[in-house]
Amino acid sequence: KGKYIQVQRAFRNGRITKVSVRGSGFTGNETLSILSLQGQVIYSSRLVNGEAKINLTNNSVGIFVINIFNENGLAESSLFRKY
Repeated sequence: KGKYIQVQRAFRNGRITKVSVRGSGFTGNETLSILSLQGQVIYSSRLVNGEAKINLTNNSVGIFVINIFNENGLAESSLFRKY
């Protein structure tokens, strides 16, 4: 069974306000980071039961990188667009 990241977006007035990130195939010792394409860390926390809910209301539009790290380094990575 492979690892993957699922991203669900919540909209308000046509804009993304919240993102729910679910990881599958992880052990529970992972850290999630969201970075801008310039490498600035927008958000970072531990996954709880393979999931994180992130409020992006105060972040500008753009393309972001979601990284999930475990004790061995980068476990999975994905891109998403906030508009």
